[in-house]
Amino acid sequence: MERRKIAGIVLAAVGVGLLFMVFYQAYTAYSTLTEASFQAPAQLTIPSPLGEVPVELPGLGSIPKILKVIADSIYFGVMIAAASKIAGKGVDLLKD
Repeated sequence: MERRKIAGIVLAAVGVGLLFMVFYQAYTAYSTLTEASFQAPAQLTIPSPLGEVPVELPGLGSIPKILKVIADSIYFGVMIAAASKIAGKGVDLLKD
């Protein structure tokens, strides 16, 4: 019985620690995003008979940033679900 309580306390502490770590990672990842970084135009060069012509396409530069935000959101969601499962198992061991 004593080992289960110790394992429950350890698992609950690890789960809560992981939750805090993921929330901190999400805060640092999303606090650096600004509206101006999504509005920067993409620099492209188009080949022509006279040489390469530089072209700016507004809005196209934000696509990789948007995809990174989506990927980060999925990662943070999975990590939060896993950490809460670990903490839940620890609480279940403490109940018995």
